Amino acid sequence: MTMEEMNLATFAPLKDPQFNVSFRRRHVELGDLARLPLSAVWYGREEAGKRVIRAQCYSAKDAANFCMRPIEGLTALVDLDTMRTLWAEGTNYRAGTQRDSGRNRKLNPISLEQPKGLSFKVVDGHQVKWGAWEFHLKPDTRAGVIVSQASFRDPDTGELRRVMYKGFTSELLVPYMDPTDAWYFKTYIDAGE
Repeated sequence: MTMEEMNLATFAPLKDPQFNVSFRRRHVELGDLARLPLSAVWYGREEAGKRVIRAQCYSAKDAANFCMRPIEGLTALVDLDTMRTLWAEGTNYRAGTQRDSGRNRKLNPISLEQPKGLSFKVVDGHQVKWGAWEFHLKPDTRAGVIVSQASFRDPDTGELRRVMYKGFTSELLVPYMDPTDAWYFKTYIDAGE
């Protein structure tokens, strides 16, 4: 894929009526919609022998970096030879449809600042309580930030459940190869690869 093809692939989905309905359904304005074609991978038998790429979508509204605001599930499969959208779809996830038992504290909206106040509190300098989570944070010059004694308040029982004894952010695994439609194609080339 050349840089020119990559640039053209970002605009190809806008010619597809199904794609346009999909991002408008999420109340994203056209001027705020950013598309980023990622590296080419295997998409299935239907696309065998074709030069295709998926374009991940983002909302650039009020964001210094649009990569901070992905629109989960909204992708377009673009044929690089014809610059035509072969497939465009997305799940219509809404947080309001998720079951809430009422036991977990509600989180305030978050951005780079929290206009309605903090959703977390720090106890004894290292213990963080945030929503249904409680964990200990420790900076380490060699390992980076260490998260330990992480617990999650079970929404059914209300009990605090241990989920991790110790974890290092330097060993963080990003789910690039998650098998779901919205994630399996993401293959960024990071510094470690």
